[in-house]
Amino acid sequence: MGGRFTFQLTGGSIGTTSNIAWQIWDLDGIDDLITAGAGLTAIHTWATGVDEGDVFVRFYCDSNGNGSLDSGELYVDSEEFWVMKSKVHSITTQVSTAIPSPAVSRRPGETQAAFNTRVLPTIQARLTGAQNLILRKDSANDWRACVTFNVASTGFFIPGAARPDPVTWNTPGEALHYPFADIVFINSYLGGPLATAARDWQKIIAQWTGTGAAMMSVALAHEFGHGVGLGNTPPFHVGYVAGDILWGTAIVGNNRLQKRDVDNYDDGP
Repeated sequence: MGGRFTFQLTGGSIGTTSNIAWQIWDLDGIDDLITAGAGLTAIHTWATGVDEGDVFVRFYCDSNGNGSLDSGELYVDSEEFWVMKSKVHSITTQVSTAIPSPAVSRRPGETQAAFNTRVLPTIQARLTGAQNLILRKDSANDWRACVTFNVASTGFFIPGAARPDPVTWNTPGEALHYPFADIVFINSYLGGPLATAARDWQKIIAQWTGTGAAMMSVALAHEFGHGVGLGNTPPFHVGYVAGDILWGTAIVGNNRLQKRDVDNYDDGP
């Protein structure tokens, strides 16, 4: 709710398009016309409560220019879709001082508060990228889930025996990080993937160094899926194929959300 969406009529045309008009309908209970306009593009910001529910968009040829669909006028309807409030997840993060990237490395003498102020927008950008993969429809068989990832805080930690970096995949060293933040960014993850979740979205470890923004967004969207109960039955990732967010290997281009997974992402942990 509150999002501004654009719907566009595309394809070939015969003659002028000056008579093309559009309507957005709410199908809950009695059919209700939410808004209408003219042209090949419909733009609407969903009103909280009022617009929530099952809706569709209609484009039609308003031959007589009266602003309504009359008998005999051609039209095309979108698939019905659900408008709902976004599920907001408040996420805490920590960053290893072993990471050399200037964007997230601690500066000499920098306090936790100053680090949080400076670095949080960079961390938020990675989480927003993951959020957009889940929200955006990239193909006809790509479904959407309505989630918002808000980074509540970030901070740094100095690696040592109690909080190792590098971390070796699938070893007790991973669990040493879990109590401190939902997502811990480290410099190096050895022997496994770039990111992993202990089947809990609040226990994610991700390698920052060498993981570009796009790759990090895919990895976090993937691990969040495990955190909400998806792909966790051995052998893991059963039923997923290349291109799916939950495919076994998180790579750039894996941006498809299966229909069966939408409710898990929507509902959260």
